[in-house]
Formats: sequence, C-alpha cells, structure tokens
Amino acid sequence: MQPGYGGRCNVLLALGLFLGAAATCCDDTWFQRAMAELNGPYKLTTCGSQNVTLKMGNAYIHDWLIHCLAIFTQIYARKILLPRNTTHFMRMGVLYHSSVVYSKCPAIVHLFKLLESEVVLLAALPSLSDATPWRVRSAVLEEAASLAGETEQYEDSGYTTLERELVAEAKQRLRRFRAYVQAPGSWLQPSWHGDVDVTLAHLWHVRLKECRLPDTNFSIGEMYGSRKNWMAVSPPAWEEAMLLVLLALKSLPDDLRARVRYVAAGGTLLGLMRYGSGVAYLESDLIDFVDKDIDVLILADSASDWWDCILAIQSFLMSNGWAGCSHAIRDAYTLPAGRQLAELGGASGMNLVSRGVSELVCAFYTTDHSTLQQALVPFNAVWIQAFHADGLQKGRQAYRPVSFDSPEVSVFMSSSACSGSGHCFALPHFPFQAWRGRLPANFLRPFTQCLFTPLMPHFAEQLGSNAFTVPCPQASLGVLRGYDRGELWARVEGRPCLALPLVIKHDRVNNNDTRRLQKQGLSPSAVKHVMQHMERLEKSGGINLLEDMKNCTLQPDGGYRVLASIFKGTTTGEVDCAPRVSKMVVDWNSPERCPGSVEEYNALLDNLAHPWHPSGYQKRFSKKK
Repeated sequence: MQPGYGGRCNVLLALGLFLGAAATCCDDTWFQRAMAELNGPYKLTTCGSQNVTLKMGNAYIHDWLIHCLAIFTQIYARKILLPRNTTHFMRMGVLYHSSVVYSKCPAIVHLFKLLESEVVLLAALPSLSDATPWRVRSAVLEEAASLAGETEQYEDSGYTTLERELVAEAKQRLRRFRAYVQAPGSWLQPSWHGDVDVTLAHLWHVRLKECRLPDTNFSIGEMYGSRKNWMAVSPPAWEEAMLLVLLALKSLPDDLRARVRYVAAGGTLLGLMRYGSGVAYLESDLIDFVDKDIDVLILADSASDWWDCILAIQSFLMSNGWAGCSHAIRDAYTLPAGRQLAELGGASGMNLVSRGVSELVCAFYTTDHSTLQQALVPFNAVWIQAFHADGLQKGRQAYRPVSFDSPEVSVFMSSSACSGSGHCFALPHFPFQAWRGRLPANFLRPFTQCLFTPLMPHFAEQLGSNAFTVPCPQASLGVLRGYDRGELWARVEGRPCLALPLVIKHDRVNNNDTRRLQKQGLSPSAVKHVMQHMERLEKSGGINLLEDMKNCTLQPDGGYRVLASIFKGTTTGEVDCAPRVSKMVVDWNSPERCPGSVEEYNALLDNLAHPWHPSGYQKRFSKKK
C-alpha cells in the first residue's frame, strides 16, 4: 500500500477507468446540444443573459464567459475547434479576474481550478513509468490534489445542468488521470497509451511536458519571458554553475557511477575545446560567450538508472544554491511527432511507442558581483541509450537496446520508437537530427578528455594547478558540426571554422561585449589570444580546436571577421490546431492550421457579439460589425 492513496492502482484499474470514459456525457450529440444552449439566451448563474458594462480586455464579460464554457465543451466532447494556447489565454484571464468571474459564474472558476489539477498530472505523465521513484509520483499527485482541493468550497447547487455536467466530467477525468500517475506502466508500455483524452490534452492545452522534481517549485517556463535576458550576461556565474555541475557529476555514488556515464555536448563542448571554459575575455571590451547554458549527455541503460542519476544531481545542486530541477520531454506529443510515429508504425506493421527525448533541466540564479546584474545559467542533461543494429523490418533498419559498455553498440539515440517485442527504430530528434537520430558509436566512444580551466581568478585559485577533466566525445569536431541539426556549423551560412567565435543570434548575444564580436570582429591580437587558449589546453592534455584553425579564413592583417547565424536547431514542433477525432481515434493527418475550424466554432455561437478571431488568442475577440 502506498501512503496516502489507499494503495497503488494497477493497470487494470486505469484501463477500466479509460474504457468507462467512452460512455460519458460528452459525445457529438451532447456537443451540438451544449453549443446550441450556449448560443441561446444562456443564463449564467448570477448575471443572467444580459450584456453587462464590465469588460475584460476588449470583450464584454458575458461573451467572454460563454467562450470559457465553450472551451470545456470542446475538450470534453473531443471536438476542439479553436487554436492551441486558447485555454492558456482564457485560464490566465480567469485567474487574473477570478473574483469578478466567480461573482458572475462560479462554475467557470471551479472548472479552471480542476483543469489546473489536470494539467499538473498530464504534464508529468510523459516523464513517468513504474521505474520513476514513488516520491516523484507522490509529489505530482499531492500538487494536483492540492489544486483540486481548492474547489471543495464550491457548491454546484446553483449551477445550470450544463455546468454540472462539465464539472462532473472534469472530476471523472481527474480520477482517471490520477490512476495513470499512480501506476504509469513500463517505459515502453505506458498504462495511458491509447487514451484519446490524454493525447488531445498533450496536443492542445498541456503546454510544457514536464515533471517537477520533489522538494522544488521550479518550472522550466519560469526561465523564459523577461528572465531569458538574464542568460549569457555573467562570466563568473557561468563558471560557478559549471563547477557545481561537474562536482555534482563527480559526486555520484560509486554504484551509480558504474551504471551511467556523462559527456560534454553542444556549446559546452565547443567552449571547453576553444577556451577550457564557456566564456573568454579576448580584449578589454570583447567577450566570447560561447553558450548560455551547460549541456551534457548522460548514458544510461534503463529508466531506473536515469532517474537515480538525475535525482542525485538535483539533490547536490539544490544543496549548493540552485533553484531546482524539472524533468522534461521534447520532440513528442505534438501533431508532427504523432504523424511521424503513425507513419513509422504503418510502414513497419508494428504498434510503436515513443517517449521522445528525456531531459533534466535545472536553473542557477545569482547576481554578478561586479555588475550587480541578475544572472541565470540553465543546465541541460539529455538521456541517450545504446543500440545494436538488428536487421531490417519491412525495409527499415531495426535496433535492439544493449548496454552502453557492450562491444555490440552500433549507435546512440536520444529518441526511439519501440514495439512490445523489443524492436526499436530511430527517430530524427534532438540532438542527433543530422544523423537521423542515430549517432554512430565511434563518434562518442571511447571518450577523450576535455579540461575545464576557469578563467575567473576565484575559481582558478580553488582548483589550483589542477584542471577539472571532463569526458568528451571521441570525434568531438564531428559531433559539433552536426549537433542539433547543425546549429553550430552544418547549417550556418558559409560554414565558418569552429576554432574562432561565431555569434548565434537567437540565444547567445545578451552580453553587450559579445555583441561587439560581430560588429568589430577579431583583431590579430585577439586571434592570437584564442590560439593561446587552445595551445594551453594542448600542453595540458586536453582536446582542442587547433586542428580546425586551418579551416579559418583570416583577413590579410591576421584578423577575423566574426559571422552571425540566425539558424535555430531546436523547435517545439507545436502547431495551431488539435487533430480531429473520429470514433475515439486520432487523425494524425489533420491540418496544422485551422481557420476553417474557427469559422465553424463562430457559426455555432453566432448570437454572440464577440466571436473568436481566426488568428487565435493574440488578437483576442473581434467585434461583429
């Protein structure tokens, strides 16, 4: 029996709840009746059908509340007509104006509170399996229960029949989704696989697919917005964060260090090979901030090894001043990813499951002591697994998982689609898109040695003459050239050398001194300064980019024109529209844009003065002329 939950629900219970969902109130007939009711003289609990003068944004509150109720009508009938992010926009409006909304229609506040609880459960679900420690799942359940518990104060005696139906359906969904979190199934056979409500939620109103780790309130979303400008602003902050990450990895228990490996990747690998750090002062007013965050790949053979590793890392970092960590899933649970998986399953004749790319994301907040500027350094660790080529399945290369130490290893993958029989196929996802998701084993292992040699005097004094050794890929230059769709080289116009700086505009130019790199380039002395860093690494036994200098085109005076790249490797894959559903089956060939669906929605609510704008929430409501 698990504490506080009356024992773990098993997969049969979860399946029974799922099958029971098909018999709920909310079929197509119910949807048409509910939308017709909302389109008529709908009597909100306390404000009636009159248009009141109070406005929210640029829409009268009556119309706005009807749109809120229509959100839940669409979700529960599995007939979603409005663009994604609609729910987020409406939910933020309800929370901001909760007292006003409650005075007019308390059922709407009730429904959005229950939806918040649902989102907590479903956002975590892609990260979870039976291998996930119970304390992680328990934390998710407790957070969701706390949000749902806030609705106990609401009395539905004054609700309309439709509002009572919506609340009842919301509660039924929560019971089902809690059962999935309690008993999520194995990594490749999740208990919730095939539940169309889970699928639609992930595609429409669950934005971040993340599981916040225990003992932290950190969420990945908080690092964006205005805080994005805190990244790549403080060299001391980056080096302090890097030092703590390396200490966390080197402090893993011996038994765990035997079960996992880590290796530097992305911009972190580039910085270590160029400077022995992620940042360097080239001249008095010139800084090369190679990357805003810290990137590593973690090799683990199983989900349980992966979870043991990331929880140990989180514990160390939080005990040393980090804000917290969250487990995220990327390159899955989107319409393009679902279509890709369906096509692969059809071609192979197998029922395939993919969890996408698993990633640990942590945040380090501090203040730069010299500039007093707020600084943020993210840490990202991606789980990769080893596979052996296992012949063709209907003309497609199949693989089977093996230990990363096995001589049979053919490739490493961050994302795979596997059948119940153990056949797996590569998916061309982050960060190995350039290799169609299959990084050749000899690119990664045996590892070579990078050196972390902090440039800040404080950290250099701490280490003394001892540099931190960091495992790096065997073919580090080749990995850098293709990493994340070739963001650092292969997809950069002109394919400049990697030994000298490149400005990546979308996330590495928050430091004004770094911006000057592109504007004024490198002087001959700055070029020599970069080379001296690499020569120092060479003498100390660390891999470096001296070999790549022959690919650098210097100016006649020995200077270098620094190029800029606008190519962005990683994309979310999110699209505007939820897919169509027919007979409880998702149509993965549904269109990614949905102006026609918005028109259909507005036709169902044509008595409202403020229909939904085809461009979605950004233009909010358009008033009928």
